[in-house]
Parts: sequence; C-alpha cells; structure tokens
Amino acid sequence: MTINGDTVQRYRVGDQVYSILRARILNGILLPGEEIQMEGLSRNLKTSKTPVREALNRLKGEGLVIETRSEGKLRIISLSLDEIVKICELRAVLETLALKWGFDNIPREKLKENLQALGIAKDSLEKGDPEPFREADNILHDLIIRSAGNQWLIQITYHLKTLIDMTKNIFPSQERYRECLHDHILLVESLLNQDKDGATKNLNADIDHMKNCLMVSFQQREQRGIA
Repeated sequence: MTINGDTVQRYRVGDQVYSILRARILNGILLPGEEIQMEGLSRNLKTSKTPVREALNRLKGEGLVIETRSEGKLRIISLSLDEIVKICELRAVLETLALKWGFDNIPREKLKENLQALGIAKDSLEKGDPEPFREADNILHDLIIRSAGNQWLIQITYHLKTLIDMTKNIFPSQERYRECLHDHILLVESLLNQDKDGATKNLNADIDHMKNCLMVSFQQREQRGIA
C-alpha cells in the first residue's frame, strides 16, 4: 500500500504518517513554533491517534518536534538566529572532518554525475524550479558525509543537516540558490581534480555562504514581523 496524496493507507500506517509529517515540517507547511493538534492531524490524515502519536514520538527523537514544559504541548521546533549560526558552524566542522577521513573514498563517477546534475539544475533555476538543485545538493553532501565511514559522524551530521534543511525551506530564495549552485560546482570540480585543500576550502565556503544567507533572511523576517 502507498501514500495517496496526503492521506494514508492501512499498511504501515505509522511509517506513512511519519513520512508525511516529516515532509510537511521540512517543506515549511508546518511552521516553526506551530502547535500540533493530535485530533486535527488524525482527521486530516484520516487515521487514528495511535499512528500519529507514534510518528510524533519519532519526530521528537529527531528534534523536529518538542514538548513545552510550561504548557505541556507539542510544537514544531523553532530555532533562534544564534542556534542557526552555531548549527551551521558545527556542521562545517563535521563535514570538513568527513572530507578529511573519506576524501579518497568518494566515487569519481558519482561526482561526475553530480556535476552533470548541477548543469541541469542551473537550467531549472532559470525557470524558477529549485528542486533539481536541492536534490543535487543533498546527493553531494551525502557523498561527502558517507565517505567518512563513521556511523557517529554520519548520525550527528544528518541530524544537524535536517534542522538546517527545515530552516532553508522557510526562506526560499532563487538568488541564494544560484549563488549556492556556483559554490557546489567549485566544490565538485576540486574533488574531481583531487585537490583536497581546495575541496576543504570550497566546502567551508559553501556552508558559510549558506549560513550568511540564512542570517540575512532571518533578520529580514524579524524586521517584517516588527513592522
């Protein structure tokens, strides 16, 4: 059985509810700080409360859902600007370490495929579609992270990456995507050229650029909110 739109079938209901809710959080449909209404979700997904509760517990384990002590309510996590900055900086440290440990393990064929995918993504961005770039972005960082072959580094880095992905989707920007695309092309080219120092420099530039873009977007949103 499969997911049918935004409703779920009977087989493996808990997994399907989890997948739907996680996607809604990462895509900005469920917004940071938003209160989660169990009954409302159950009605919306046309399922009982049990699989919804199970899914929310999994999302709590990932840090995407939190329970407020004062209110005893479940909410989507809402990161402060300082938290976003520190997560980006921590991710840069961990991915740099992954690159150091696994530089020689990154498959060249996969890098060539990624470079081709980035070319397609460039054309798609010109048409206003960022999805091919997002996919190429995820694949590239996945190659770097998994190359380290260390389960602890992989687990921690993916947790941080999930939080950053959620934040990025709150502040979509075609211009930011174009700038990040350039960073990614430089990174892939340095990896293909076996330039370890250059790859490390470009990786950190990529993440630092993303951090700065998120900072600007966050501050602009706060200013609009104040206004």
